[in-house]
Amino acid sequence: MAVLDFASCGPHIFATSANREILEVRLKLVAVAGLFALFATGSVQAIEMRQKDADDFRAGLLSSYPDLADSDFLTVKPAGDRLEVTLDFNGFFDGLDPKTFRMTGFGPWSFFFTPQDNNVAKLNAENSVKASLLAKGVDGKVIEGNFTIGSFVLDGLIDLNTSGVQLNTSAWGVDFLSKIGERQAVFLAGKMDNTINWRASSAGNGHVDYSGSWSLSDYYQEASQSQVPDFKISAAKIDHEYHLNDVPKKEFNSLILSLFANGGGSFKDLEDFEKFGTLLTASFPILSFLNESVSAANLTVTSPLVNLAAGYLSSAVILQGQPDAMRLAWAVKAQDMKMYSQMVPAAYWALLPNNVDMQVLFEGLDFASAGNELITAQVQTKDDVRAMGEKFSEKLIGSKSMSISLKQLKLISGIYDLKIFGTVRKVDGKNPQLELWISAHDFDKSIAAVQELTKKAPDLSQVSFGMMMAKGFADTNSSDGSLLWAVVWYADGSVTVNGQSLRGPHNADQR
Repeated sequence: MAVLDFASCGPHIFATSANREILEVRLKLVAVAGLFALFATGSVQAIEMRQKDADDFRAGLLSSYPDLADSDFLTVKPAGDRLEVTLDFNGFFDGLDPKTFRMTGFGPWSFFFTPQDNNVAKLNAENSVKASLLAKGVDGKVIEGNFTIGSFVLDGLIDLNTSGVQLNTSAWGVDFLSKIGERQAVFLAGKMDNTINWRASSAGNGHVDYSGSWSLSDYYQEASQSQVPDFKISAAKIDHEYHLNDVPKKEFNSLILSLFANGGGSFKDLEDFEKFGTLLTASFPILSFLNESVSAANLTVTSPLVNLAAGYLSSAVILQGQPDAMRLAWAVKAQDMKMYSQMVPAAYWALLPNNVDMQVLFEGLDFASAGNELITAQVQTKDDVRAMGEKFSEKLIGSKSMSISLKQLKLISGIYDLKIFGTVRKVDGKNPQLELWISAHDFDKSIAAVQELTKKAPDLSQVSFGMMMAKGFADTNSSDGSLLWAVVWYADGSVTVNGQSLRGPHNADQR
């Protein structure tokens, strides 16, 4: 009998509900699968639903939550050839003192399940949200929230034969405002789109493949607090896409719910951490393939540490292979970027790139040994937790076959045009060996531009001097006139540039 677990579909399905409690509502189709199986023998479109069908359906949905069986939180009634499911959170708050807790507008919301041929159920919903929260925390701080979604539409298919799920949601006019004491958070989006797909993976044994995407249009988010600089981020559009293969469904769901329960990883005590560690080891290695990307158009970020504006910014990660020798590829691309950071002296801001294109490949990551470190570690104190994290990292990158390849790094600004690629390898499992190849176009113009900057920022004189030294070691590309450097850092500590010795071996002066 198939089971549909809404929590396994990821938090984004309910991201527009503005209610974290929904994330914990695991709607399981236990008796429901049998119900729909009855209609799979013929054309189900014309069969009228009965109240008994609705009661059986509700019992299946609440099979894991018997305490809700007598509540009005979830009701089901026949609606022609489909069943109408209604969620109403407002009843949870009856009897609470309105002086310390008031919540309105969280329901009722209706969802429709329609049996189809071949043991498939169709899911539809059209709702809007206008809700508010006013409460007083245990510390006496006032908690306020106003949540609005002008229109919310959901369409999906549930295949009870394969336990497959396809869900598509769209929301317009999303407006969230929350306040806790002096802290205020704002979230706005003109439109939110989300797709979720999961199906049984070829590995079987309760493993599934997840994929999906979400996008935000006309997005704005702000966090502010008295006497603390504001954090603001906005974008014309943000797109996110992901694929995860061979995921142990039951263990992975428990892991995600544990993270939500602990505020994304802020564990209250060692007992909570130990529970999370147990869930993590049970689900390890979690997946055999991951492909995830996120991109933003017309992005702006204002924060205490950095101010950033970019016409386009993207990041992508691919992870695949066997647990003891996985490959991780990471790519970052930025166009028309301007960045100002308090971590970089103002004199150097002009040297920050406007366009970046980077691709890095990590090979030989040993997730198997790193995972075994989690299983065997004895954790009793916070120092033990820290030590375990360090050992986890050591095991992850400690393989003799570990290597890092900089497949491409393009850096372009109004001053320079650089291309870099190279590798870092393990030598005898100990010291790394570094090889870099660098090319620069119009390097003389770059030197002249930096020298001009030194008139207003004398600190840049060191940069100018270093560039002139680098020019002395350079070779020239006969095809385009660019300057070339081949840098090799050997295991004994010696360094050469285009075959010329820049530094000798360690302790060479003592031999």
